Amino acid sequence: MGNKGQVAKVGYFRSHLLVAKGALRDLVQRPLGSMFTLAVIAIILALPASLYVVAKNVVIASEQVNQPAAISAYLKEGTPEARIMLLKDEIESDSAVEMVEYISSQQGLADLSQVSGFESTMSLLDEDALPALLVIHPAQATESAQRHILQLAEQHKSDFTDIRLDKDWLQRFDAVKTLSSALAVSLAVMMLMLWCLSLAIPCALVCLLTSKRFRS
Repeated sequence: MGNKGQVAKVGYFRSHLLVAKGALRDLVQRPLGSMFTLAVIAIILALPASLYVVAKNVVIASEQVNQPAAISAYLKEGTPEARIMLLKDEIESDSAVEMVEYISSQQGLADLSQVSGFESTMSLLDEDALPALLVIHPAQATESAQRHILQLAEQHKSDFTDIRLDKDWLQRFDAVKTLSSALAVSLAVMMLMLWCLSLAIPCALVCLLTSKRFRS
């Protein structure tokens, strides 16, 4: 009589073995429900890692775009130094401009001569072989700031032969926009999948339990 209330002691490893056998039996008996459960667990485990990778790529791409694109305005040959300084000060006074850098023909040749492979070539060129230019640095890395500065430079088009925007910056900007759109779509698809699975699993379990009751 005294042994009735006693529970049989099972070893640590044996208890885990029994639980594993029971779980395996449940997997075999309810394959559909188990498959959905495993799918949800896999998605939940993979989702943080996937979001981390995507977010890291967005951060890296954003850091590359944070540096505003410089606009190069090439001056006409023979433009007086006084006129160049006046243009520089006038453009630099705009609130959208951080600074304007003046690079003379001589300075351009000197900078180019420091590049490997151009040392011998520079000696064959005249002092005015390269046009002087104003490098306009925007205060903000935004598309509206770029447009405003381009319009500002166009107002002095009579003093310039060409006005160019850094194409690499535009490519990086487009890449960030594309990546952001892909991230938004990916998140929407993942949330939709989780929502569908959250609805499908209870329905599948109810169907399995109902069919099991009818069979019994």
